[in-house]
Amino acid sequence: MRFATIAVLATVAFVASAQDFEESTSYIADMLQAPKGPKKPKKLNWVQDDAVTLITDAWGVPYLTAQANPAGGYQIGYGHVGKEVKAQSVITEEQAASILMKDLKAAVSCYQSSVWNKYWSILTNDAQNTAMVSFVQSIGCTSFKKIIKNQFTKTTVADDLNTIFEALIAAGDATATASDYLTARRTAEKELFGITAVVA
Repeated sequence: MRFATIAVLATVAFVASAQDFEESTSYIADMLQAPKGPKKPKKLNWVQDDAVTLITDAWGVPYLTAQANPAGGYQIGYGHVGKEVKAQSVITEEQAASILMKDLKAAVSCYQSSVWNKYWSILTNDAQNTAMVSFVQSIGCTSFKKIIKNQFTKTTVADDLNTIFEALIAAGDATATASDYLTARRTAEKELFGITAVVA
């Protein structure tokens, strides 16, 4: 009888231990399967048509013949610059639109590699990304990379983005020639970003 009692107790203890082990294992499995936060999108989300409309509305009729660029050299189309643009360069409206698309593609690549890939978790707004792409296309990748330094840090949160964008515009246009076009474009970019103009 004594041995039978011991056997029963041992069986009960084993079952309890097995249940505890199963519950513990299940708990650990749940922890391992728990979400680790938002997953990075496969690509930058922005709205191409909105960027094109913003730029073309601000610019107006594209330059079909090269014009002097206030910053030096020549520009053509919707403000495209480069060594390939010569004083005698001539294009069609279709070519101007095609060049703009290529410039926007380059701007997306620049913005994504220099900022978005690292701070994507707070740069989730399509409109803000589109405004950023437009701004990069406007000042060029080299200039953007120079002024973007120290603007984003490990402590940057979404609420800081308006201030950062305004600071970028101020820095990017510090040496630019003032014009109705530039004012219209920056106003449109700020509105798209979500920055409301303060009416005096």
